[in-house]
Formats: sequence, C-alpha cells, structure tokens
Amino acid sequence: MLYNRKLRNLSLFSIIIYLFLHFTNQFYSYEELILIGFTDHLKYLEIFDAAKNSIEAEVSQQQAYRFLIPYILGKISNLFDVENEFFLFSAIIVLINFLIIHSFNKIVTLLNIKRNLSLIIVSALIFNVYMFRPSIINPILLNDNLFTYGLILITTHLIKKNESLF
Repeated sequence: MLYNRKLRNLSLFSIIIYLFLHFTNQFYSYEELILIGFTDHLKYLEIFDAAKNSIEAEVSQQQAYRFLIPYILGKISNLFDVENEFFLFSAIIVLINFLIIHSFNKIVTLLNIKRNLSLIIVSALIFNVYMFRPSIINPILLNDNLFTYGLILITTHLIKKNESLF
C-alpha cells in the first residue's frame, strides 16, 4: 500500500514537471530542423513513406539498423489512414516518454530512496538536456527513446529479481 502511494505521488510530480518541460520547449518545422542539423529525420520519413506507399527508399547502413520502427509506423499509418505523420510521431514519443518516466519512478520506489532525494533524482532525469528535449524537438527519432525504455525495463526486472523473464 505504501509502495503504491509513493509511486503515485512520484508519478504525479513527474507528470507535472514533464508537462512543464514539454510546454516550455521550442518547437521547429521540418525546414528549421534541417537548418539546425537534424537531417536524419528525412531518411526516416522516406522509410515511413515507403512503407505507406509501397515505394523504394535507399537507406544508409547506419540508418538501416533503425529501419524497423519508422517502417512499422508507416504501415500503421496506412492501415488507419493517418495523414499527419508528425502528429503520429509526436503522440508516440510522448507516450514513450511517459513510459520511461513511469518505469524510472518504479526503480526509484523499489530502491526505497527517501522522498526528497527521489524528487531530485526524477527531476534530474526529466530536466536532463539529452534525455527528453531532443525527442520533443524531433519526435521522428523515437528509436533512441525506445532503446532507453527497453534498458529501463530490463533494469526494473533485475532489481525485482525477476531473472526468469530473460
């Protein structure tokens, strides 16, 4: 019971500061993203469109390893007839970010860290410049956050001593 209440309070705090981060963030158009150096999203959009429209897209070797997620999202977009791919990627990145935060809160709660320190640790995660802000600016690069979420899930299960899952 105490575990659930601690997790709920920490999650509420985390959601509030994440929303603060999200709404105080600067958002860019596709053209502005290219000007500031985010050019990988063009290839991912080609993969997305190739899955959606059954056309071929040339993919470089370093991007071929990250091919699966944009391709699957392109197929889903085609299935549900989603027109605005940027909104689709943005909604998924916010969902993944909430899953990362929730799983991280579970780790902090499982480790039985004192309340004040847990608030500082969660704030450090959310306000870290390299954790969520790049994915909010350019949600098409969601592969990195999926990888982070997977690592946090593995860590959570190891802390719980659930090695039987692996």
